[in-house]
Amino acid sequence: MGGYICSEKKQFYLVAVILAICWMPYVILRYPAGFECDAYHQIADFLEGTMTNHWPVASSVSMGIFVLAGQNLLGSANIGIFVYCIVQTIIGAFIFSYAALVMRRLKMPVLFVYMSVIVFALVPNYPGYITSVVKDAPFSCAVLLFVLLVVQQVLEECFDKGFFIAITGFIVCILRNNGIFIVGGLLIVLVIASLFKKSFLEKKLFFSLFACALIYMFYSSALLPALGIKGTSEAEALSVPFQQTARLATWRRSEISDKDAEIINDVLSLDIISTEYDPELSDVVKGTYHSDDIGKLLKYFGVWLKEGFRNPDIYLDAFLHNSIGFMYPDIRMGNSPVVSGMYGQVWNDRMVQFIVPDSLYKVREDIKDNVSAYENFPIIFPFVNVAIQLWIPIGILFWAIQRKNYKLIFLLIPSVIGIMVCLASPTYMNNGARYALPVIYTNMLMVGIAIAM
Repeated sequence: MGGYICSEKKQFYLVAVILAICWMPYVILRYPAGFECDAYHQIADFLEGTMTNHWPVASSVSMGIFVLAGQNLLGSANIGIFVYCIVQTIIGAFIFSYAALVMRRLKMPVLFVYMSVIVFALVPNYPGYITSVVKDAPFSCAVLLFVLLVVQQVLEECFDKGFFIAITGFIVCILRNNGIFIVGGLLIVLVIASLFKKSFLEKKLFFSLFACALIYMFYSSALLPALGIKGTSEAEALSVPFQQTARLATWRRSEISDKDAEIINDVLSLDIISTEYDPELSDVVKGTYHSDDIGKLLKYFGVWLKEGFRNPDIYLDAFLHNSIGFMYPDIRMGNSPVVSGMYGQVWNDRMVQFIVPDSLYKVREDIKDNVSAYENFPIIFPFVNVAIQLWIPIGILFWAIQRKNYKLIFLLIPSVIGIMVCLASPTYMNNGARYALPVIYTNMLMVGIAIAM
């Protein structure tokens, strides 16, 4: 195609090299690694043999294997996790290079493709997270690859890679516990859409998604239990109702009847949530969840629904306090000091120990400060601002609905589900921006598809 300086094959490798070069300083200057708190405990769980699926097992194993290899082969956990970051960075570079290649094949404007590569290379929420030890980075890259394959299956008549869609979809599912929502959402929408418009049914895509869902069901329901790995708690998906109940107990405790209080106590510790409720983080409330009885949980939902009709203002306030940063752009200014995945602290309170060289302590903090300032440049700010990024696919969705562009509506399903996950997540203010990465990482692709259409 005219306007490109090289063939598709050369572009693929050239862009991957450019991205890896631009991203590698993030790895080197934060030796041994930039750690997110959960990731450290995932590694420790793997090494101590205490893994559960509270954090995705596949993610914990992939991190832990590198640390274990570093300890056993080189006598250094530092080198093991450093190599992990290098490998993750290279894989991420190839995935985003493939994104640029798909944009080219879909006949997006040449300048838009070049601009996308510049964004991938220089906007810090790409390298910041991809070069860090945080479960959301490999998951979000896997989501991007999965979406790229689905886009090609839907938009390119000659594209037929059902096996790779199924495998990549499975990887998405096991790298984060909410990954199945993306695959399941696409599958459900595909089936429903085909009922109204038979020609919409992509049979090959249907079988790929269905196979992926079946494999994941076997993995989560049979394989993990057979290995003695406990599943995650349902409380992880209940941040919104739990926070609403906690706010009600904090502000209007006297309005809760003794009978309803007993029902709530069967699920949550009412005394704790009424005194330690944090409007911006649901972990405290979720931590009091102690019910494994579906009947008690259903009774709780009955009370929750009744109180919601009586106290809609309390429920709305609780929801907005916990998720406003995903909706209102200026809230980012009050976010935690963790900026675009630029993690500085290293946790060493368990058996695995990482050591930051004395010469890099100040460098790590300087990097974080500089990236924070860089993010506020007028050109960069819209790309790193989570709320702005989440409104982009919503705008495209309304445009696609107005034009009755059903294929684009379908392709936006992963972004819509990603936004819903953000709104139902435990927090925005306490490093919650990482929950939006799957949406952010696919946004340039979705914008380009809309332009091309």
